[in-house]
Amino acid sequence: MNDRKEGAKELSHTNRVGGLAFFVSLTFLCVLGFLNSLTLISLQSLATLPRWASFAGGSVVGFLVARYLFPERFCVFIHELKHSVISNLAGNRAKRFKVADRSGSFTYEYTKQTAAYNAFIALAPYWLPLFSIVGIPLAALALPESLTSLLLVAGLVWGADAALNVRDISPVQTDISGIRGGYGVGVLYIIAMNLTIFSIVGAWVSSGVSGLLALVTALWNILYELATAVLGA
Repeated sequence: MNDRKEGAKELSHTNRVGGLAFFVSLTFLCVLGFLNSLTLISLQSLATLPRWASFAGGSVVGFLVARYLFPERFCVFIHELKHSVISNLAGNRAKRFKVADRSGSFTYEYTKQTAAYNAFIALAPYWLPLFSIVGIPLAALALPESLTSLLLVAGLVWGADAALNVRDISPVQTDISGIRGGYGVGVLYIIAMNLTIFSIVGAWVSSGVSGLLALVTALWNILYELATAVLGA
């Protein structure tokens, strides 16, 4: 029996997406983004300023290039590609990928088992840092001896991602308004996810691998204290 159903990035208000998994994820991201941000702040010192200057400089350039120089059709392509990437990772079957000068669409088939991922697929263009995922590892391989250049490139791709992530945020965008709970819930998820991702990137910018370890250690200590309190109650 074929239990596949058709889904698309444009969902009607009567067919909202976002179930238990989505709202558990949203809660987790809100907490994690906040806790990671506190750790990130604690990592800052005068020694981290040059690193941030390189990253910030690259980010400004990357944002402006993506915002004003990227062709509209290319921006639409990246938007739909992000839907496609998360959909494929969820195990869905792609049906149609269409890109025009000012609009596009991505349609896929999902099953009862993968339906829980529809909300994540809908919001993918607003948080998935495609350029950073590809660009930062490549830059690390190509520029192992130049930290300043690495951080500049990392800033460039991060800035480009940021420009494209915020490009289409609007109450009329059904990707967001089609989330169960409405536009506000969709925007909250976008903010929480981007804050969480930025805190991870920021920890690396600040202190490299040791910064990432600091995030993990801080989270582990909090979980340990919570577990100790619960078990000791």
